[in-house]
Formats: sequence, structure tokens, C-alpha cells
Amino acid sequence: MTNILTSIKNIHEARLIRDMSIGIVDVKNVDDGALGFVGVEEAEKIFNFLRTKTLSITMGDYVNPAEKNLLLMRY
Repeated sequence: MTNILTSIKNIHEARLIRDMSIGIVDVKNVDDGALGFVGVEEAEKIFNFLRTKTLSITMGDYVNPAEKNLLLMRY
């Protein structure tokens, strides 16, 4: 069997891949960069739905550094 890594960002995508033969499910919000965090609530939903899968949940960029409010706070 070939193991593949699949990235998902929400429960909708989790439903699409649940029955597939996937080695690791990488949970991240790619819209917020390579380390984009999906948020605690979404991560819990995905974890509970995909209990039989091996999950990797990225928790690096909870706040998007390009967000306007963050930029205003810096300057």
C-alpha cells in the first residue's frame, strides 16, 4: 500500500476523504499560509470525525500576518 499525505482545511473536506486510503491527514488553513491554523472548533470537529486516521494539525499562524488589523497594531 502506498501512503499519501492529504491536506484539508474543514469538516466538509474531511467528509470527502474519510473513506479514502490516506496515510496522514494534514489539517491546515492554506489560505493563511503554510502554517495556517484552522481554529480550535474546526480542529475538534475534524478530529472527532476522522478518529481512525492519523492527523497532523498545524497550529503556527493562528493570526494571518497579512491581516489589516495586525498591520495597524504594529505601526
